[in-house]
Amino acid sequence: MRKTDSGIHFHRGFRPACVAVLLPFLAITGCAVRPAPPCQKDGITYGTTVGIFRGQWNDHYERALSYMEGECYDFALDDLKQALMQNPSDRWWARAYGMHFIDYFPHREKGLVHYLTGDYASAVEELEISVAQEPSEKALFYLGKARWRLPEVKQAGTTPRLVVHTPAGAEQTGEIWTNRHSLRISGIAEDPQYISEITISGGPAFIESSGRRVAFDEEIHLDQGRHEIEICAKNIRNRATKRRLVIHVDRSGPTITIDRLVPGIRIQGRLQDESGIAFVRTAGRTLAFQNRKQAAFSFPLESKSGTIRLIAADGQDNTTRAEIGLPTPPTARTASFIAQNDGYATDALRPAFHYAPREDETRILISGWKEKEVCFDESIHIEGRITSRYRVEILTVNSRPVSLDSGKTVFFNASVLLKPGENPVDISVTDQSGRMTTKHLYITRKIPEIYHLKHRYGFFMHPFRNSKQGDKIGYFESLFAGSVLGRNRFQMHFQDDLKKILDERDILRKFRSFFPEKRRRPDAVLSGVIYETRNGVEIAARLFDRDTSELLAIKNVYDASKNASAWNFLADRLAEKFVREFPLVCGTATRCGRRRIVVDAGSGRLKMGWPLIVYREKKPAQAEAVLNGSNMTRRTDYTTIIGNAGIDELMGRQYGAALTGGCASEIRTGDGIISR
Repeated sequence: MRKTDSGIHFHRGFRPACVAVLLPFLAITGCAVRPAPPCQKDGITYGTTVGIFRGQWNDHYERALSYMEGECYDFALDDLKQALMQNPSDRWWARAYGMHFIDYFPHREKGLVHYLTGDYASAVEELEISVAQEPSEKALFYLGKARWRLPEVKQAGTTPRLVVHTPAGAEQTGEIWTNRHSLRISGIAEDPQYISEITISGGPAFIESSGRRVAFDEEIHLDQGRHEIEICAKNIRNRATKRRLVIHVDRSGPTITIDRLVPGIRIQGRLQDESGIAFVRTAGRTLAFQNRKQAAFSFPLESKSGTIRLIAADGQDNTTRAEIGLPTPPTARTASFIAQNDGYATDALRPAFHYAPREDETRILISGWKEKEVCFDESIHIEGRITSRYRVEILTVNSRPVSLDSGKTVFFNASVLLKPGENPVDISVTDQSGRMTTKHLYITRKIPEIYHLKHRYGFFMHPFRNSKQGDKIGYFESLFAGSVLGRNRFQMHFQDDLKKILDERDILRKFRSFFPEKRRRPDAVLSGVIYETRNGVEIAARLFDRDTSELLAIKNVYDASKNASAWNFLADRLAEKFVREFPLVCGTATRCGRRRIVVDAGSGRLKMGWPLIVYREKKPAQAEAVLNGSNMTRRTDYTTIIGNAGIDELMGRQYGAALTGGCASEIRTGDGIISR
């Protein structure tokens, strides 16, 4: 034996060069990890890993998940404890080594093992740590179920506290009057035993996750009329608290019934409106009402010829106009009987002199609309006049009754909500004799240029990873793609293999209209993972900026079921999460400088770096539009894109943005802003 300078002894004939050959073997045998305890079920071996088990935290975590699939929970707990000793934090996208990342939730999975084995107190403890470190739907789901099984929770009898935000004055009555197309229903639900669900009129409200305090904010679209809305919050013990709102949507003006008309003397009539009449005005004279649903009016007339113009408004600022050409004046004796000194209003008037048409048939005259028209608004006002020899008793617009006080000459202004494409509008009148008269219009609604999908943010979608999907590859992706496209918020581009799968499943054909001819280059890349286990399905999706590789958002969803309805639910919920994370926001430019603008987005939220479109909306001239009271209905798209910008500064409730396209000198204060 001889001794080297390093102090290591070698036997005679041993060559130091051999060390290089022996070192790997010595390293493996000297640092060998403990072999995995055997776990078999139904002929399947569990406790395995994809690669070589090196004893790192990610190896223990992967093996623990395998043990959980085989229900070898003691072995799974041992591995989870080993993983936590090396890496104690739950997190999405944890770096394992090099450029290899995994979703790592040892506290959550440990809590799930405790829940499945009946140790609910330990389950709550671990799951609460997981939620505090990195919230996930799966952790919150089982935290609620574990808490519900605790003895102290079972004995407690709490019910949720539900606060619904309502306009001023609606707290006491629970009734809201509005003339808007949509209304936001928002509020807070609180319960020590966790809020598990919030519904609005029976449909689920979107909540990010269950918790002791949950906020909700839903926009509901309502047509004309009365709507009862029930908001219900439930806790994990299924105890509920309900609030009821009655929403009256009134976008139609008052009806004006003309009873008497004496040229140069007086005009008299009646008004009716469900939300209450504010005033009626003519020739500089105004009669105000305290939101009475019915009222009568009388105005002196100075002129014996020409046109009388009346305008009536209700409490929601809806208006109706009446224009009447004066007939031949009556005799002086009749006129002196009618004449009064000043305008006055009463609740009812007995007609002494009738203004009625001579025609035998009922006539419906619509102001400004031809039989077939095009417009760019989501609703229109059908303003018209009905004349009949018999009293008009019933007026409907698209089968919806219009409130009126019967008479032979009636002016009305009814609102009609339009869907994209052609919309039939039927105005039907029934008179005192029972005869029905109908007029038909066909209004085609088009979408303004700035809302077209070709101007929206786009992402490139890869197939989601799922080792258990087998012949269902592309199944979830097709559901998710359909749900995203159906919301008309993002452009979608597909990786070739995924596009082939979607084509084979005939998915893309159904959404062909959602693929503009000129699509922009994708702004981001979307990838995801489907974790399908014996206990349910968890899906995590990540959106990366295509140029900078910055992680823009991680969204996850979970369901304990794996049936068809669960997969649909997961796809819709994941799509909704991304749409809410990056909403379509409209605003205005409040200041303009050299290559920079300041944006006021109102209540909307914008993110750093998010691209914007700058546009200008020219108000249509009266000759190019239909004038309905104070409403101008656009027959032409008057929006023009004049530039692009990107958010680079957060300024409280406003945002600073740098111009990335267009001419800075053309952009002015007041120009419109919309997120891409």
